[in-house]
Amino acid sequence: MDRRRTLTAVLAAGPLLWAFRSLVPGAGAPWAWPGAVLLTVLAAVSLAGYVAPAGSGRLVERGCTPCAVVPAATVVMAMLLLDSSPDVGGLVTAAGALVVGMLQRRASATTCALPPAAPPAR
Repeated sequence: MDRRRTLTAVLAAGPLLWAFRSLVPGAGAPWAWPGAVLLTVLAAVSLAGYVAPAGSGRLVERGCTPCAVVPAATVVMAMLLLDSSPDVGGLVTAAGALVVGMLQRRASATTCALPPAAPPAR
């Protein structure tokens, strides 16, 4: 991961950790904080895949529409899964969804990448 994607993942981690931790039950569950951190890392890395590499001339690396939608949708789906089933089963299912989204984002960067941006005409 380059510097821009790492910075994006770090900046996204705070709000994501708050969101995932608010969906997990109270402090009584021993898996609550580690589970929220795991989901946060998976979601942040997946979302950081949307940042275009430095020198590409683009801000966002979108790719084709189906490849662009799946990773972001899995972050929302993981939150909904955890909200509907706030136990270990929901956490494992949400983590599985995020892994699928992260793998889709990593694969889509090579399979349906957009061509480099052309320099502006003079």
